[in-house]
Amino acid sequence: VKSNCKMKDRIKKIMEMQRSTQQDFADQLKIAPATLSSIFTGRTRPTLAIVDAIKSRYPQISTDWLMFGKGDSAREAGCGGRKGCRPERN
Repeated sequence: VKSNCKMKDRIKKIMEMQRSTQQDFADQLKIAPATLSSIFTGRTRPTLAIVDAIKSRYPQISTDWLMFGKGDSAREAGCGGRKGCRPERN
């Protein structure tokens, strides 16, 4: 399953799945809220450091999905890309 959305949209989807505000999500990733805002508005592109921060905080998120939109958002039984669904925690 290939997604038509951009990486910034997938990052926003993770934030929404976690029911986090932009401020809280930036804090969780240990990045500046302005960096996240710049990504969401399209002023800057997500860097590998951002991908690494997301993978460190949310290891269940598929790297292929996050970076390329391929497959499901969660590698294991979890979100599967459904809106409003949160990845399961073990």
